[in-house]
Amino acid sequence: VVDDGELQSFVIERGIDGRSFESIAEMDATNVAGQVSQYEWIDKNLKFGENFYRLRLIDISGRQSLSDIERVTRQGVNLSVFPNPALSGATLNLEIYSQDQGVAQLSVIDLQGKKMYGENLPLERRRTAYQVNTQNWQSGTYFVIMQVGLNKPVVRKVVVR
Repeated sequence: VVDDGELQSFVIERGIDGRSFESIAEMDATNVAGQVSQYEWIDKNLKFGENFYRLRLIDISGRQSLSDIERVTRQGVNLSVFPNPALSGATLNLEIYSQDQGVAQLSVIDLQGKKMYGENLPLERRRTAYQVNTQNWQSGTYFVIMQVGLNKPVVRKVVVR
């Protein structure tokens, strides 16, 4: 922010369509006239696909102005595994959200590295649900690993009781 001497605070806003925004964080300004200040904030809830951000700047008299809108695109895949913990013999639900099309290699291994499950799953550019049967699994900790091409594998830990 250039010369934030009159700036009291700013609100970080996020939207998914570039028109409607919600406040996700607020930061106080350093308020030093004539000084260029740098601020940093990381969105730990960045959504897959397009995200739009803007700043709502609030000066010391309470006046507000809006920054230009910036677009950030998060690509790749996300994997949710539930229930966790799961019961032995029950169905483990996998929900995959992908921005890509192709094939995902899905594996489940135990703590000793034994492969309990493996399958190639088709990926579509949407949310897809799959189920894995835990019928012959012992109680313990397992890792669900999804590999898509040369991307970093997505790993989720699941406990079976």
